Amino acid sequence: MKKIASFALVVSVSLLFAGCASGSKTSSSTAATETGSAKMYTIGVCAADLSNPYFVTLVDGIKDKADELGNVDIVVEDPKQDTSKQITAIEDFVTQGVDGIIMVPFDLDASNQALADVYKDGKIKILCQSGQIDNANTNVSAKDYDMGYALGVAAGKYITSELNGEAEIGVLDYPSLANIIERENGILAGIKENAPKAQVVATAVGGTPDAGTTATEAFLQAHPNMSVIVSINDAGALGALSAVEGASGINEKFFIGGIDASDEALSEIKKGGYYKATVDNQPYMNGGYDLELMLKMLKGEDVDKNYSIDVKTVTSDNIGDYNVK
Repeated sequence: MKKIASFALVVSVSLLFAGCASGSKTSSSTAATETGSAKMYTIGVCAADLSNPYFVTLVDGIKDKADELGNVDIVVEDPKQDTSKQITAIEDFVTQGVDGIIMVPFDLDASNQALADVYKDGKIKILCQSGQIDNANTNVSAKDYDMGYALGVAAGKYITSELNGEAEIGVLDYPSLANIIERENGILAGIKENAPKAQVVATAVGGTPDAGTTATEAFLQAHPNMSVIVSINDAGALGALSAVEGASGINEKFFIGGIDASDEALSEIKKGGYYKATVDNQPYMNGGYDLELMLKMLKGEDVDKNYSIDVKTVTSDNIGDYNVK
């Protein structure tokens, strides 16, 4: 049985998707070199989609930790959720002679296959972030089901306490990705356990603000009594918020919730409007932790195959714990 180490991160600020190529490059150095007494390392980061605030924050955490350490160059590639660009990014990293790759896969199978030869060769260390694949030296991730379940519980409790236990629900999902299906399953389970009379009346692909807005406009037209929308990430939920705020006849107790604890989502929760909950899995601190793990591997230290990140629901009850602008 694979050993799973779990660590809890102190609360501060927090699939959708996870993948990489043709993006910003923060360094041109290749291969570990000696600079004074410190060995220099070059780490390639395959950042999934830098239009998603979650991944921007994750990469910022990696970069800032690199600046703090002083002996790490970071090369970032953004595939924009394109599998072919993700594979090209891996090939580019190998050609550049990086020492390690931090991969954020949006397609687990494609990423696993693309990294097979690199992993087998063993010269480049691989850390998989926000997912779990066999062809990685270590995987660091909050479980998608746990993230979804935390949101579902929050939504279900709200429905019971504020909406008399009954509600028509819209779900913003992303059914082409197995890990995001797990997230959706967690959402539905959490709602069912806490508000068994509530009904999901509509689902649509979300994941981005534009997709969330478009889907929600259709939801509200077909189901004018809808009072809850839950999304597999904050980006989609923020799009839903835009549509709900622009609609007429909305229940004043409407619930919108997402996952990632993005700055925008936290700000909306603080305002006390329709955006009621998000789920924090700490991308900034997680990015720094990823780099620390990577350096341990490069120095020959043992690491576990899997690390599980604890998640925390953020609502009006604990938004004061966060430094929200």
